[in-house]
Amino acid sequence: MVGEQLTLPERRRRKRKPTQVDRLARYLGDVGSVSRYEAFVELGIAELSNRIGELEAQGVRLRRETEQRKNRYQDTVRYTRYYLVDTGDDDA
Repeated sequence: MVGEQLTLPERRRRKRKPTQVDRLARYLGDVGSVSRYEAFVELGIAELSNRIGELEAQGVRLRRETEQRKNRYQDTVRYTRYYLVDTGDDDA
């Protein structure tokens, strides 16, 4: 609005860019799961396990599954994929 006067905290809230946790939560909501590689490439998150811990501290429920693939050298590598747990709250 033109001429709208906002307090400093209100201006900061409006301008605040999404945090890594915000981006991760949105990605999980859109895609449903994430691996460390996807978090780094798609979201710019290098320390996924820390962001996962922060999400869980906010009450977000996640399921972990270990996956394995062959890398370029044909070695088997294992990694964790995190899935958003559907809480079924959409019924209300």
